Amino acid sequence: MQYMYENPMFLEYLRYNPRWYKILHYDPSMINQFIAEAKQNMKIRTVDKLETISNRLSLLSSLGSYFNKK
Repeated sequence: MQYMYENPMFLEYLRYNPRWYKILHYDPSMINQFIAEAKQNMKIRTVDKLETISNRLSLLSSLGSYFNKK
């Protein structure tokens, strides 16, 4: 629980997904699975961040080519 209180993002995810209260209460060793699921659903993994940057660069590139045509 100390790890959860140090990371408010995970506490917020826990509040919106209450099934994890019961799972973590009975089996605290499932914390790694909880963190992995939370990161995936909140899109805070490194892969998600890179995808977001890639999408933004693609948008800027397409806008640049659009304005260069005019």
